[in-house]
Amino acid sequence: MKRGVVGLGDSFMWGEGLYFYSKYKNLPFKSKHNYDSTEMRTSFLQFKNKHRYITKVGDFLDTWSLTHEANGGDNVTSLQERFNDEFIKSGKLLYDDIGLIIYQFTGPERAGIPIETQFNILLENIKIWESYNIKYYFLSWLDIYQHHPLYQKYFIDKHIWIIDENGNKLFGWDELVNTPNSKLSIHSDFSHLGYQVGDIHLNIKGHTIVSNSIIERLKKDNFKL
Repeated sequence: MKRGVVGLGDSFMWGEGLYFYSKYKNLPFKSKHNYDSTEMRTSFLQFKNKHRYITKVGDFLDTWSLTHEANGGDNVTSLQERFNDEFIKSGKLLYDDIGLIIYQFTGPERAGIPIETQFNILLENIKIWESYNIKYYFLSWLDIYQHHPLYQKYFIDKHIWIIDENGNKLFGWDELVNTPNSKLSIHSDFSHLGYQVGDIHLNIKGHTIVSNSIIERLKKDNFKL
Protein backbone atom coordinates (compact mmCIF):
# COMPACT_ATOMS: atom_id res chain seq x y z
CA MET A 1 0.00 0.00 0.00
CA LYS A 2 1.51 3.30 -1.11
CA ARG A 3 0.27 6.18 0.95
CA GLY A 4 -0.20 9.72 -0.29
CA VAL A 5 0.95 13.28 0.36
CA VAL A 6 -1.21 15.97 1.96
CA GLY A 7 -0.34 19.66 1.92
CA LEU A 8 -1.74 22.02 4.56
CA GLY A 9 -1.33 25.76 4.20
CA ASP A 10 -2.67 28.90 2.60
CA SER A 11 -3.02 30.28 -0.94
CA PHE A 12 0.61 29.45 -1.73
CA MET A 13 -0.03 25.79 -1.00
CA TRP A 14 -3.30 25.97 -2.97
CA GLY A 15 -1.51 27.39 -5.99
CA GLU A 16 -3.25 30.73 -6.41
CA GLY A 17 -2.47 32.43 -9.70
CA LEU A 18 -0.86 29.51 -11.50
CA TYR A 19 -3.83 29.41 -13.88
CA PHE A 20 -2.61 32.70 -15.39
CA TYR A 21 0.05 30.68 -17.22
CA SER A 22 -2.48 28.38 -18.90
CA LYS A 23 -3.24 30.77 -21.79
CA TYR A 24 -6.90 29.78 -21.52
CA LYS A 25 -9.58 32.23 -22.55
CA ASN A 26 -11.18 34.62 -20.04
CA LEU A 27 -8.50 34.36 -17.38
CA PRO A 28 -9.44 36.43 -14.30
CA PHE A 29 -6.70 39.07 -14.59
CA LYS A 30 -7.13 42.17 -12.43
CA SER A 31 -5.24 45.45 -12.35
CA LYS A 32 -4.34 44.70 -8.73
CA HIS A 33 -4.19 41.37 -6.97
CA ASN A 34 -7.65 40.11 -6.10
CA TYR A 35 -9.14 36.62 -5.93
CA ASP A 36 -12.77 35.74 -6.69
CA SER A 37 -13.69 32.06 -6.42
CA THR A 38 -16.72 32.52 -8.69
CA GLU A 39 -14.35 33.23 -11.60
CA MET A 40 -12.64 29.85 -11.37
CA ARG A 41 -13.33 27.36 -14.13
CA THR A 42 -12.54 23.68 -13.69
CA SER A 43 -9.82 24.00 -16.32
CA PHE A 44 -8.17 26.79 -14.31
CA LEU A 45 -8.19 24.67 -11.19
CA GLN A 46 -6.83 21.59 -12.91
CA PHE A 47 -4.00 23.56 -14.50
CA LYS A 48 -2.88 25.15 -11.22
CA ASN A 49 -3.15 21.80 -9.44
CA LYS A 50 -0.74 20.29 -11.95
CA HIS A 51 1.91 22.96 -11.41
CA ARG A 52 1.79 23.61 -7.66
CA TYR A 53 4.65 22.41 -5.51
CA ILE A 54 2.73 19.80 -3.53
CA THR A 55 1.83 18.03 -6.78
CA LYS A 56 5.47 17.96 -7.85
CA VAL A 57 6.39 16.33 -4.53
CA GLY A 58 3.72 13.68 -5.03
CA ASP A 59 5.00 13.05 -8.55
CA PHE A 60 8.53 12.61 -7.23
CA LEU A 61 7.28 10.03 -4.73
CA ASP A 62 5.14 8.38 -7.43
CA THR A 63 1.93 8.82 -5.47
CA TRP A 64 -1.12 11.05 -5.18
CA SER A 65 -1.17 14.44 -3.50
CA LEU A 66 -3.85 16.86 -2.44
CA THR A 67 -4.63 19.92 -0.40
CA HIS A 68 -7.85 21.59 0.70
CA GLU A 69 -10.35 22.57 -1.99
CA ALA A 70 -10.82 26.18 -0.85
CA ASN A 71 -8.21 28.87 -1.37
CA GLY A 72 -6.45 30.61 1.52
CA GLY A 73 -6.40 29.80 5.21
CA ASP A 74 -4.51 30.37 8.43
CA ASN A 75 -2.39 28.20 10.69
CA VAL A 76 -5.45 26.84 12.49
CA THR A 77 -8.15 26.55 9.81
CA SER A 78 -5.74 24.68 7.55
CA LEU A 79 -5.62 22.03 10.27
CA GLN A 80 -9.06 22.05 11.85
CA GLU A 81 -11.45 22.92 9.03
CA ARG A 82 -9.46 22.25 5.88
CA PHE A 83 -7.96 18.93 7.01
CA ASN A 84 -9.65 17.41 10.04
CA ASP A 85 -13.20 18.42 9.07
CA GLU A 86 -12.94 18.34 5.27
CA PHE A 87 -11.06 15.06 4.98
CA ILE A 88 -10.80 13.06 8.22
CA LYS A 89 -14.14 13.58 9.95
CA SER A 90 -15.99 13.39 6.64
CA GLY A 91 -14.42 10.00 5.94
CA LYS A 92 -12.91 11.18 2.64
CA LEU A 93 -9.50 10.21 3.99
CA LEU A 94 -8.22 7.90 6.68
CA TYR A 95 -5.04 8.69 8.54
CA ASP A 96 -3.82 5.33 7.27
CA ASP A 97 -4.04 6.66 3.71
CA ILE A 98 -1.45 9.38 4.38
CA GLY A 99 2.30 8.89 4.40
CA LEU A 100 3.54 12.47 4.37
CA ILE A 101 2.18 15.86 5.45
CA ILE A 102 3.76 19.12 4.36
CA TYR A 103 2.52 21.86 6.69
CA GLN A 104 3.10 25.42 5.50
CA PHE A 105 3.01 28.21 8.07
CA THR A 106 1.37 31.48 7.09
CA GLY A 107 1.07 34.86 8.83
CA PRO A 108 0.25 34.19 12.51
CA GLU A 109 -2.01 37.26 12.75
CA ARG A 110 -4.55 35.62 10.44
CA ALA A 111 -5.73 33.13 13.06
CA GLY A 112 -6.63 35.81 15.62
CA ILE A 113 -5.13 33.87 18.53
CA PRO A 114 -1.65 33.94 20.09
CA ILE A 115 1.08 32.26 18.10
CA GLU A 116 1.85 30.04 21.09
CA THR A 117 -1.71 28.71 20.97
CA GLN A 118 -1.35 28.05 17.25
CA PHE A 119 1.82 26.06 17.92
CA ASN A 120 0.06 24.02 20.62
CA ILE A 121 -2.82 23.15 18.28
CA LEU A 122 -0.32 21.95 15.70
CA LEU A 123 1.59 19.92 18.29
CA GLU A 124 -1.63 18.16 19.34
CA ASN A 125 -2.26 17.21 15.72
CA ILE A 126 1.31 16.01 15.32
CA LYS A 127 0.76 13.53 18.15
CA ILE A 128 -2.05 11.99 16.10
CA TRP A 129 0.05 11.92 12.93
CA GLU A 130 2.88 10.18 14.74
CA SER A 131 0.50 7.55 16.11
CA TYR A 132 -0.28 6.62 12.48
CA ASN A 133 3.38 6.78 11.44
CA ILE A 134 2.74 9.80 9.22
CA LYS A 135 5.93 11.72 8.49
CA TYR A 136 5.79 15.51 8.36
CA TYR A 137 7.81 18.58 7.45
CA PHE A 138 7.31 22.32 7.74
CA LEU A 139 7.57 25.26 5.36
CA SER A 140 7.08 28.97 5.83
CA TRP A 141 6.75 31.79 3.32
CA LEU A 142 7.62 34.33 6.04
CA ASP A 143 10.83 34.38 8.09
CA ILE A 144 9.16 35.67 11.27
CA TYR A 145 9.12 32.20 12.82
CA GLN A 146 12.81 31.52 12.36
CA HIS A 147 14.05 32.76 15.75
CA HIS A 148 10.93 32.14 17.84
CA PRO A 149 12.05 29.95 20.77
CA LEU A 150 9.13 27.55 20.41
CA TYR A 151 9.75 27.15 16.69
CA GLN A 152 13.38 26.43 17.47
CA LYS A 153 12.34 23.88 20.08
CA TYR A 154 9.59 21.99 18.27
CA PHE A 155 9.73 22.61 14.54
CA ILE A 156 13.14 23.66 13.24
CA ASP A 157 14.46 20.09 12.90
CA LYS A 158 11.72 19.34 10.39
CA HIS A 159 11.86 22.71 8.69
CA ILE A 160 12.57 22.69 4.96
CA TRP A 161 14.88 25.50 3.90
CA ILE A 162 14.34 27.06 0.50
CA ILE A 163 17.35 26.67 -1.78
CA ASP A 164 17.59 29.35 -4.44
CA GLU A 165 19.20 29.05 -7.85
CA ASN A 166 22.58 30.05 -6.43
CA GLY A 167 22.45 27.42 -3.69
CA ASN A 168 21.64 29.88 -0.92
CA LYS A 169 19.46 28.58 1.91
CA LEU A 170 16.55 30.76 2.98
CA PHE A 171 14.13 30.15 5.84
CA GLY A 172 11.15 31.04 3.63
CA TRP A 173 10.43 32.28 0.13
CA ASP A 174 9.27 35.80 1.02
CA GLU A 175 12.86 37.02 0.89
CA LEU A 176 13.39 35.11 -2.35
CA VAL A 177 10.35 36.62 -4.07
CA ASN A 178 11.19 40.14 -2.94
CA THR A 179 14.78 40.01 -4.11
CA PRO A 180 15.14 42.48 -7.01
CA ASN A 181 14.90 40.80 -10.43
CA SER A 182 14.16 37.38 -8.94
CA LYS A 183 11.17 37.02 -11.28
CA LEU A 184 9.53 34.35 -9.16
CA SER A 185 6.18 36.00 -8.49
CA ILE A 186 3.06 36.62 -10.54
CA HIS A 187 3.60 40.35 -10.02
CA SER A 188 7.02 40.10 -11.66
CA ASP A 189 5.53 38.45 -14.75
CA PHE A 190 2.41 40.53 -15.35
CA SER A 191 2.61 43.90 -13.57
CA HIS A 192 4.45 45.52 -16.49
CA LEU A 193 1.39 44.65 -18.60
CA GLY A 194 -0.89 46.35 -16.08
CA TYR A 195 -2.13 43.14 -14.44
CA GLN A 196 -1.80 41.56 -10.98
CA VAL A 197 0.08 44.42 -9.38
CA GLY A 198 1.12 43.39 -5.88
CA ASP A 199 0.47 39.68 -6.47
CA ILE A 200 3.35 38.04 -4.60
CA HIS A 201 2.13 34.48 -5.19
CA LEU A 202 4.70 32.20 -6.71
CA ASN A 203 4.84 31.66 -10.45
CA ILE A 204 5.57 28.25 -11.95
CA LYS A 205 9.32 28.73 -11.53
CA GLY A 206 8.79 29.72 -7.89
CA HIS A 207 6.74 26.59 -7.21
CA THR A 208 9.47 24.52 -8.83
CA ILE A 209 12.10 26.04 -6.52
CA VAL A 210 9.95 25.17 -3.48
CA SER A 211 9.24 21.63 -4.70
CA ASN A 212 12.93 21.06 -5.46
CA SER A 213 13.80 22.24 -1.94
CA ILE A 214 11.34 19.76 -0.47
CA ILE A 215 12.59 16.94 -2.68
CA GLU A 216 16.22 17.64 -1.76
CA ARG A 217 15.30 17.34 1.94
CA LEU A 218 13.45 14.10 1.31
CA LYS A 219 16.48 12.73 -0.52
CA LYS A 220 18.78 13.81 2.28
CA ASP A 221 16.58 12.03 4.81
CA ASN A 222 16.29 8.96 2.54
CA PHE A 223 12.53 9.35 2.79
CA LYS A 224 10.40 6.52 1.44
CA LEU A 225 6.66 5.97 1.47
